[in-house]
Amino acid sequence: MSTYYSILGIDSRADATSVRAAYKKLAMAYHPDHNPGNPEAEETFKMVNEAYQTLSDPVKRARYDGLLFPQYTIPLNYDYERPRRNLRRPVPARPYYQVDSQYFRMQAVSVLVFVALAGLGFALMSIIHYVVERRQLEAYMQETKELEHAGVLFASGQFDDAFGTVRRLTEEAPLEYRLRATSDSLEHALRDLANVHFDSKEYQEAATLYAILARNEEPASVETLRKIAMTEYYIGDYVQSLEAMKELHRQYPESPELVYSIALMNLDKVQNINEAMRYFEIGKSLHQRRIREQYGISFVNLVNPAGVVELYFDVLHGSARCNILLSKFDEAVKDCDDAVKIRPDVGDAYRLRALANARRRKMETVCRDLARARRLGAKDLEVLEKEFCL
Repeated sequence: MSTYYSILGIDSRADATSVRAAYKKLAMAYHPDHNPGNPEAEETFKMVNEAYQTLSDPVKRARYDGLLFPQYTIPLNYDYERPRRNLRRPVPARPYYQVDSQYFRMQAVSVLVFVALAGLGFALMSIIHYVVERRQLEAYMQETKELEHAGVLFASGQFDDAFGTVRRLTEEAPLEYRLRATSDSLEHALRDLANVHFDSKEYQEAATLYAILARNEEPASVETLRKIAMTEYYIGDYVQSLEAMKELHRQYPESPELVYSIALMNLDKVQNINEAMRYFEIGKSLHQRRIREQYGISFVNLVNPAGVVELYFDVLHGSARCNILLSKFDEAVKDCDDAVKIRPDVGDAYRLRALANARRRKMETVCRDLARARRLGAKDLEVLEKEFCL
């Protein structure tokens, strides 16, 4: 008859440590992962696990022993470690200290050792503190020399080198406050110098300084980008001016004024009609969303023309011009209709609508729009009137 003790291969008086050791050994030997496809090993592993679950629990083991050995009953609180503890040698009691001359000598030696170690530790800490302070002072003095050199570079006009020196020092000591303060000071000084050239209409020099400032700001500030756009525009470099304005637009995509300026420059200065049309469409979407937020979904019927900003009319007018140049006359007429609704007293919207209708061969209202445009003071009407109305 197999018992849990025989399954684990231990004696019935084995303690908990022996039970656990026997279980680990057999579980490792018969584990299914180590014996794939072996049903006998799997069955043996289950029996080993069942025997361990019973013999490792004192209560379950006591009950099991009562069934296995009915001639005696093991109490539930039986301590299987007790026989091993009884075999240990008794530890003799330690003698009490005797307060005599030997005792006082030992105490004195202990105090002297403690004082010596404390003094040594204090001296060591003082030396370390001195070395650290010395190195910090040397680093501070070296950093000061580097900053003075950066100031000399800046004063001699080598602005990029000055900013590069400060940037390198900041990367080495990112928590040093005076480096950030020095960088801000150089940026302010360079901006002031660029503003002086800008106010004096020395736009080429101002553009160069603003470009250096933009390279060394992280990122380029709105004011710097705005001044770059203005100086490049005054110089006549409209492409660079547009690049600065587009960077501004990436930072402030909800600015209708900026969108209109980009669109108008593409239309009038760069003659990039498709790009101009794209920004006019963005401008119309921005304005329509704002009007919709104010008047609701039915804003077309509820909007008060006097409450619409002048810029929306300018966007519609520019969009109509682009659509005419792109031969999208139906879209141009739609832009002009919206422009006339919000600014019925501006004659050029009628002129553009007349031109768009004439190009798409809708002549019914061409002359009437041209006459209205003339009454409102629109210009450049003679050629259209001679071609379509005389």
